[in-house]
Amino acid sequence: MLGIFYEKEYDDKWLMKYTEPSPDEYLNIAEKVRSGEYFREARSMYDLSVNDPMAERYFYVFVTTIALLTFLGAFAAMQSLYPLARTVPFIYALNDVLEDVPSIAPLRSSPHQSVDDAVLFFFAKVYVDEYESYNISKLDRNYSGVAHVSSPEVMAQYQQMLQVSNPESPVVKYERHSVRLIDVASVRKLESPANTLEVVFDATVVNAERSQATRHKAVIAYQYSGVEFDEKADKVKPVTFTVTSYNSKIFQENP
Repeated sequence: MLGIFYEKEYDDKWLMKYTEPSPDEYLNIAEKVRSGEYFREARSMYDLSVNDPMAERYFYVFVTTIALLTFLGAFAAMQSLYPLARTVPFIYALNDVLEDVPSIAPLRSSPHQSVDDAVLFFFAKVYVDEYESYNISKLDRNYSGVAHVSSPEVMAQYQQMLQVSNPESPVVKYERHSVRLIDVASVRKLESPANTLEVVFDATVVNAERSQATRHKAVIAYQYSGVEFDEKADKVKPVTFTVTSYNSKIFQENP
């Protein structure tokens, strides 16, 4: 009943707005039907109310898609500009693959050696190599390494050795024509005095004409914190190593 009421109410409103065409209007409509103009007007009204909005909608979708693709392309192009400071790779030729490529080697010479001794001996080997070796291209690096772990007295001794006023200075003896290579043969603790190491190493002087090897013995007094694990921080505490005394002497020619 409610639906019928609404339908009747709608029909009544429509009839109230509807006005009967005049005879002339009927004749005009009949003439348009015979000529086909009535159907052309009906079709144009259908296009205007149905087809044109659909075409405009598809056109707007197409334009929006093109705009979105343009935005994405511009965004990708902008992202390709960053970072502004880009690293540039370069080719580096290796002369000796085994020596130049980084590798990992155990510090302990045997499974029975303690970790403390392994790290201590490693520090001693590195120190002797930096103190005794000579290469004009690596002099700054060796100087910095010795200064980092030497006491003031040992550092003053090292600086005195490098002075050009010293006739035994490697800078005076080897200059740019020779290099001095160090090969550590052994490291051991001395019973007396305490905190002293004996390092035996071979020194080879190489130049364009010949090479000459000698064996040396260095006695190093040191301060060493040892390797300790911090359970709260769950990591090893920083290890300190300081050379408080350094003396070396030659004891064999051409070992």
